[in-house]
Amino acid sequence: MNTDEQLDLPWYVNNSLDTNRRQAIETQLSADTELKLEAEFLQHVRRQVKHPTSASPGEFGWQRLKNQIQETQKPGHPRRWQGLAIAASVLLMIQGGVLFTLLQTDDSYAPLSGVTHSQPTIQIRFKPDVREADMRKLLLDIQGQILDGPSANGLYRVALADASNDQIAQRIEQIRNSGLVEHVARD
Repeated sequence: MNTDEQLDLPWYVNNSLDTNRRQAIETQLSADTELKLEAEFLQHVRRQVKHPTSASPGEFGWQRLKNQIQETQKPGHPRRWQGLAIAASVLLMIQGGVLFTLLQTDDSYAPLSGVTHSQPTIQIRFKPDVREADMRKLLLDIQGQILDGPSANGLYRVALADASNDQIAQRIEQIRNSGLVEHVARD
């Protein structure tokens, strides 16, 4: 099989070669059976591409989509209901907005577990071997009051009475230097 004829074979099958090159390939086709089989195969592929015998899966989807579009355009779906549905939706949104603004209050919430505190709070996890008397003394020194705890991971929430940001930082440093805690952080 000659490689020039093999390379030009798709153009031969497609009828897009000049007459000189076409005659050279026809001469080679009569002499080379392998080249002739390949030409027949390419002609078969060309016929399949030009005239497919079955519809592609995409055509089935396209046909189904066209049918659905035609169904929605049939008379029988009154357009007045669409306007009413839009009006009802707008009315519900306005009503929800009015209710939301009416139900909002400036009152602070109170959790079910107790009263909220306006004082700054910190988290403390004491070392496991700390005595209760040492904990009490430390809390008195920092002017702290236990709000909650211990949690499942051993954390206490402690409120600091009348403390500015600088005082909170000083008290946290005092707690760290006490040697009684594993963890202390602002809540």
